[in-house]
Formats: sequence, structure tokens, C-alpha cells
Amino acid sequence: MSETTKELLNHLYEHSCGLHNENIHAELDCFVKQLDSDISRRYSSQASDKLSNQIEDCRKRAKATVQQYKLYLNEDLSHHQLELCFDSLMLDIDNIFTHMLSIFISMNEEIDVLRKQVSELVTETGCFKEKISNLEKRQISNDRQIFIRELFSHARTILIALLRKAKLPVCYVNAIYDTKIDIQHWNQTNSFLAHAIKMVANKFGLTVAELLGYLRSKRNSNSTFHCNNEMQDYARKHVTDRDYDLRKFLEEEELFVDLNVLELKTLQTVFEKVCQIYNDDSWFCIFSAEDNTQHLQINDHVKVIYEDGMLYNATLIRFDKKTNKYKIHYENRQYGYDWIIAERILKI
Repeated sequence: MSETTKELLNHLYEHSCGLHNENIHAELDCFVKQLDSDISRRYSSQASDKLSNQIEDCRKRAKATVQQYKLYLNEDLSHHQLELCFDSLMLDIDNIFTHMLSIFISMNEEIDVLRKQVSELVTETGCFKEKISNLEKRQISNDRQIFIRELFSHARTILIALLRKAKLPVCYVNAIYDTKIDIQHWNQTNSFLAHAIKMVANKFGLTVAELLGYLRSKRNSNSTFHCNNEMQDYARKHVTDRDYDLRKFLEEEELFVDLNVLELKTLQTVFEKVCQIYNDDSWFCIFSAEDNTQHLQINDHVKVIYEDGMLYNATLIRFDKKTNKYKIHYENRQYGYDWIIAERILKI
């Protein structure tokens, strides 16, 4: 009960006992309005229908009690009877507010339970957010591995094709996955595989270190999922405009691949080359004509691919049309002379 209501009730008691105040009915009406305001002011916005009904019941009881007291004032009552009536009014009002107090005590208990449940939900939500965040990180990592694997599958295929063309075992390509071999090794070694790696890296617009890094990453990817068909469809869709935009492709396929500005620029070049491969329908379309057609002449100084996969300096001595082989003289006299197929000769 507000202080205003208490003052009105006290004032009403003083006047009702005197029975001389002609405004007592008006003051009673004012008291009823204030009491009704007390009951409804703080709680009328409660969402619970049960609580609203209980409060409405208290309001009706309060109004009925005061109205009954007004009827008593119109009767010829003694001072003692009037005090009894007023005591009854006070008791009824007290009972009403006691009942309301119990309602809100119960409500507060329910709110405490609800707060506890909300707190538990907040904790659970936090756990779910953490799990979702971990899943997003895993998806980003997985999507990146899938994309890198598909993007660089052609680079590996070209390396294998070059080995086959040179009549070398395909298993030679596995050496690129040996992480114990330092990147500088591939820049310094005099092997055909190193030569092939440099050639492919150059045509894809990469350094040897970048190509090897991506090829190694490709091998560690999840082979269950693929996006090579999607990449091919994208390339065919842009066969006319040649607008091979890597960022748009990732967005269209909803691949969560986190690339910084530098890496995006690097892989954009590779993506364009791969799309060209799809549209030109040739594994070697990215190699220019001079890479495939060598004009060898007698006395040319060349590099020869030996059985061990290494490159050796040599000079062309003679050509045999029947066997399509060149007789060469190794500059390292340990090997002397040999007959070599044209596919194993690289013009310096």
C-alpha cells in the first residue's frame, strides 16, 4: 500500500468517526481509486493470465468492501458500531493485501526458479556457441583442404605426365611429399623432378616453395568430399567471358575458405589456369608450344635425363631416324657415350 493510500485511509477514519464531514462519500471514492491504483499500478502488465485473474479478484473484493462500508455510513449507527465497521473494513483490506503478498511471494519463487533455468540456459548456450565455433573452424579447415586438393590436382597430374613422357617411374613424384627434404633442395638439386616442379610452378604463377606447400597440403586433405565437378561447371559457365573469379566461385559453392589478400591473389592465378585447363580440354594447355616442341640439332648442348632421374650435361653427336634416338656424349666422361630417346633430352 502506497503512502498516499495510507494517508487517505487515516484521514477517512478521522472523518468517519466524527460523522460531520459531508465529503466523506467523495473521500471514500477517492480512496477506492487510490487503492485500485495501488493494486493495478505495478502488476497490470504481468503476462500470466493466472496472475492477472488473481489481481483482478483482489480489486473487485476491495471495491466491494469499500462499497459496503459506504452503505453502513447511510445507516443510523452508534459511534461504537461505526468503529466496528471501520475495523471490519481495515481487516478486509488487510486480508486483501495479505493475499496479494502471498501471490507475489509465490510469483517471486517462480521467478527465482525461472532465473535459475535462464542461467542454466545461458550456460548451455555458451557451450553450444563454443561447439558451433569449433564446428565452423573445422568446416573452414575442411573446406580449405578440399579446395586446395581439387585446385592442385591438375598440377600433380601434369608432374606425373611429365615423368611418363620422360619414361621415368611415376613413383618418383612421391619425393615431393617428403617433408624432411628442405625446399632449398628442390632449387639446387639437378634432378628432372626438380626441373619439372620448377616448370609447373612457373606456369601456375607460383614459387617452388608455394607449389610444394600446396601439393603437400593437398595430400593431407579429406578425400571423401570433392568439388572438382563444381569447379569444372564454373569454368564451362564462363567459357565465353573468361571471368574466372575465385572469390565468386567460393561464394557460389558456399565454401568457407579463409584467404588473406596475398594468398587470394596467388590462388586466383592458379584458379584461372585450372579453369583454362577445363575449357581447353588439355592437361598441357598451360604450356606454350616451345615447351613441347624442341628443335634439336647436332652439336647442341643439352641436359639428358638419366635412369636415376638426374639431369646431366651432354652434347648431341648423331640422330638415328630408325630408333628416333640421339647419340650423346656426356660432358662427365664417367658416362661416355649413350643413345637417348628424344623425350629424355632437354634443350638448354
